[in-house]
Amino acid sequence: KQLAEALRTNRSIQSLFLHGSPLTDAGLALLNPALALHPALVALDLGDCMLGDEAINLICGLLPPDGAKSGLKELTLSANPGITPKGWSRLAIAVAHSSQVRVLNLDY
Repeated sequence: KQLAEALRTNRSIQSLFLHGSPLTDAGLALLNPALALHPALVALDLGDCMLGDEAINLICGLLPPDGAKSGLKELTLSANPGITPKGWSRLAIAVAHSSQVRVLNLDY
């Protein structure tokens, strides 16, 4: 909650690295509104954050389709074994429709 409040106040952060934080889907749900409205965020690392398919649905919302507002250019989701093949498929569709993504890390 505190990080979400900070992101609403500080509008200049371009990269947010939460790798290894036990964020979970519920934690990302709290952060998501602030992330979605953040004007400068281009890199997000949510590797090893205990995420699942619900988090993928939220992350897909951060990848605007071609021609929409600017969005994430770099996304890391490594080491989140709770994401199922269905979740990865949803992410693949979102990435295919977003011309902004330049770096995508999905290892482990």
